[in-house]
Amino acid sequence: MSTQPLSFFLVQVSDIPDTQRVKHTPEHIKATLPLIENGIIVAGGGLLPDGVKMSDADARATMNGSFIVMRGATREEVKETLAKDPYYTSGEVWDIASIKITPVFVGVPKVE
Repeated sequence: MSTQPLSFFLVQVSDIPDTQRVKHTPEHIKATLPLIENGIIVAGGGLLPDGVKMSDADARATMNGSFIVMRGATREEVKETLAKDPYYTSGEVWDIASIKITPVFVGVPKVE
């Protein structure tokens, strides 16, 4: 990790067709927990299709991508962190070409 001050970034990435998200979720969770504990990942979850609500019984099954609010010194550093995630490395979940990393200003840094 860089010694530059950390900024916030919004990561959005679509899943590939016929994604194997469920197959790789245990490894994904294991890889992200230390990043959450260290404050690198601030928030994250699955993208849902229009009309689907988080409270819907089948919401998890309809996820079609991911969003992550994370901290990093640079966009490149964020991409390097993402490149270690099993959703990235497996080639069976994220559509790597669709990754969008946008710097953001977080006005509400903690929501509980």
